[in-house]
Amino acid sequence: MLSTFLLPSAPQKIFCSSSVVDDINARQSTLSEALFDAAEEHALDALLDAWNDASANDLSVFQKVGAISLRMTSREDAICMQLYVVPVMRDGRR
Repeated sequence: MLSTFLLPSAPQKIFCSSSVVDDINARQSTLSEALFDAAEEHALDALLDAWNDASANDLSVFQKVGAISLRMTSREDAICMQLYVVPVMRDGRR
């Protein structure tokens, strides 16, 4: 984990703060389940931020495009219609 995700030369670096990496290095000799908790939190926060940005961007683009006549073929389509299309139509944004 350390050499793959946390060290400066890591091939899949997740860009944790140096204090998190230093803490993990200091506690490396005492293996515990909580050793990488701070790095895990950092990675989950980064994923959540990226998800929120992508969702906001998708919603923004969808609102610009407006509602398109849909032929619902499944229950998931009906749910999508209720969650995304109907609110846009109610707001009068097309």
